[in-house]
Amino acid sequence: MSKAPAASRHVVLVCLLAVLGLTACERKKPVEEPPAGAATTVSAEIALPSTPVEVKLKGQGCGDRCAEFEADWLGFPGQPALDAALLRLIDAPAGNADVAGVIRQMGQRFMTEAAEAGEPWQQDIEAELKTGVGQVSVIQVTVYTFTGGAHGMTSITPVNWDRQLGRQLALTDIILPGRADAFWAEARKAHQAWAHSRDNSGALAAGWPFATTALFALRKDGLELQYQPYEIGPYSEGAPDIRIDYARLRDVLKPEYLPAR
Repeated sequence: MSKAPAASRHVVLVCLLAVLGLTACERKKPVEEPPAGAATTVSAEIALPSTPVEVKLKGQGCGDRCAEFEADWLGFPGQPALDAALLRLIDAPAGNADVAGVIRQMGQRFMTEAAEAGEPWQQDIEAELKTGVGQVSVIQVTVYTFTGGAHGMTSITPVNWDRQLGRQLALTDIILPGRADAFWAEARKAHQAWAHSRDNSGALAAGWPFATTALFALRKDGLELQYQPYEIGPYSEGAPDIRIDYARLRDVLKPEYLPAR
């Protein structure tokens, strides 16, 4: 039997070593690097780190008439001004930097008042971090409270937090000078489209006219105007929000508060 050429014997030896984990017989696929200058996005969750705060309280010895308090909240380490702004929205006790402690104190106060009234009151509070636009993160605060009557009430309040400025934004902060009338003209058009899309559009048009609001959210797919129950519709409409496409606001909002084209 003739011997294999030296070059072939070398390949066999190299592959044998690869099986033993000493070298590689196959060429590795190169790792694809992003193109130079490629844009990267950072989510609001990463740009604005948060810590969950959960509190659940329920009355004892009251059968099916026990009061309840539940919180699904967020604390923002290193952002005391943001924590304070959010806590003010729920009328939480002031003067305590411990967010978890403040929420628990608020819950205990609610439970005490419910016990004094002898009623199965209920309160649920939630702070949820939403993706905003550019340097803005949106935190949505939702509060449901039942203290008797036919039904409870739900309120939704968005907070637009400018991470670069370290403060909450108002509508006057994001609208270009002299363009407020143009903004509300677009809001009226959006409200009309919203009302026409509802099953009870006739009743809305007849009895629930457009109203301005100070509440808004710079969401990634449009600016949302937030309303509370009974502001622009009956209770069955809940807490409505009306979206305005950014394409309609290119010459109305300041450039830093618009998404990239």
